[in-house]
Amino acid sequence: MKRLKRIFEPQFLHPSRIGAPMARSLKLDSFIGLAVAAAFFGFFTFTKHDPALSVLIPFANDPYDAISTFGMVVSGLLAVLSLFRVFRPYRSGSPSATQEVFIARTHMAIAMAVLVPLASDAIALARHLSVWTGAAATGELVALVAGMGVLAGGFALLVGHAARGMDVPVVRNAGRRSSAICLTCAVVLALYPEGVIGSLVGELFSLGTGIVLFSAALSALTTALLPYDTAGAWSGAVSSGPLARRWVRWGAVTLLGIAVGVAALMGEAGGGSGGIAPARLLMVAGVFIGAGTGGIVAVYFSLRTPLGLFRSET
Repeated sequence: MKRLKRIFEPQFLHPSRIGAPMARSLKLDSFIGLAVAAAFFGFFTFTKHDPALSVLIPFANDPYDAISTFGMVVSGLLAVLSLFRVFRPYRSGSPSATQEVFIARTHMAIAMAVLVPLASDAIALARHLSVWTGAAATGELVALVAGMGVLAGGFALLVGHAARGMDVPVVRNAGRRSSAICLTCAVVLALYPEGVIGSLVGELFSLGTGIVLFSAALSALTTALLPYDTAGAWSGAVSSGPLARRWVRWGAVTLLGIAVGVAALMGEAGGGSGGIAPARLLMVAGVFIGAGTGGIVAVYFSLRTPLGLFRSET
């Protein structure tokens, strides 16, 4: 525990590092984060579609499935954002200390976007031991879940180590609020009445519950593990240009959510929508697009401050 505390406990940079070029570890972490996101995509699709595993996994239904789905999508989007942030040109030639915090938090958010769904899967596995234990593929399922957890957890430790010493004040006791939020999310998942998905309203409610739980836990963990006071060292000026308008920023996020929903709909349909009544097809399309839009908007709402999205320093 002491070693973990030393890894995540922020220290201050030596004055000679202030204004220095971006640490090479931040660039390397961006590529590692992309690999972790890709690995989780493979984990998600394989466990859901493999004939031996798909009949075992108790986390194929909402709210667990919603958490895993958005974890897969968000981790990929954050990996792209991370690469953009580390390789884009900066006015001063290198990112400021606060901008480096936002980069490091983007990396940490990638790890948490994987670990939060895995924690949700673990709760589902604990609730349904009889479903998956004792089967021929039980060992494979345990190995996959544990291996993905080790990979994402190792990346989180790497990010925490790389973020040590950033020249930004630290918020003390930031973990209390995060612990309360995560504990609440875990209790909700552990006690969630899974039978409600038998109706359309119950399914939609479960989907929305998964989105809310994922967004809340993702934001809380990302901030608590890198508890720097970015508000005190950063003016919070909105980026110049078209993004200076709030409706443009929210509009861009909404369009991204619609695109995610359409992509999910096309992937689920697989070109096999023939024979489906138009009314039902419209309803299914509305659910996918609405869920994609709502999920991306919820994640943006929860991460826009911790990650400094659409913001720039003056």
